[in-house]
Amino acid sequence: MCQKIIINHKVIIFDTTMRDGELTPGVKMNLQQKITISQLLEEMGVDIIEVGYPGIYQKDFDEVFNISKIIKNSTICGLASSNPNEIITLAEAIKSAIRGRIHIYTPVNLKNQSKLTKEEVLATIKESVSLARNYCDDVEWSAFDAPRSEPDFLCKSIETAIKSGATTVSIPDSLGLASPEEFSQLLQMIFNRVLILLEFRLSHAK
Repeated sequence: MCQKIIINHKVIIFDTTMRDGELTPGVKMNLQQKITISQLLEEMGVDIIEVGYPGIYQKDFDEVFNISKIIKNSTICGLASSNPNEIITLAEAIKSAIRGRIHIYTPVNLKNQSKLTKEEVLATIKESVSLARNYCDDVEWSAFDAPRSEPDFLCKSIETAIKSGATTVSIPDSLGLASPEEFSQLLQMIFNRVLILLEFRLSHAK
């Protein structure tokens, strides 16, 4: 018996101009400016629009909340750390969105940054992603500072996030230190070593 499997190779466009772009020194946008930008992005067909960091800044909460009520086609996204209060606040900010996304980040480079053990960080990833899924079906998890983390721990972190309900996994070069060749090798390593991704690829190759 022949089985036809269709794999979706659609490119998803994620725009973080209003969130990450506002970290540029001297760059600030008010609510009306962000509404205008979000409407332009929607007209351009951008899939996900990341508006701000509502769990930390009241200004960002107001912007995410108001834009969520205006945009109809694009997904409205906000950023949060693994802190439960930030996640819950973000969930409240996107509650009115037709399509909303919770984007969580967790530092995975533990060499000189974290007082937490690997087990504690993995537990944090599991709890934060699971909490976000209680509020939203679309949850993105980012491995902050992925290129400088230990490969084994990075792969385990990704696997934990996926098993906990993350629907999108981001592997950012947060500090911009990796060359294109190094980053390509990092992604290939992840595809070859993260068990859940490897199983998916094998099942679709049959």
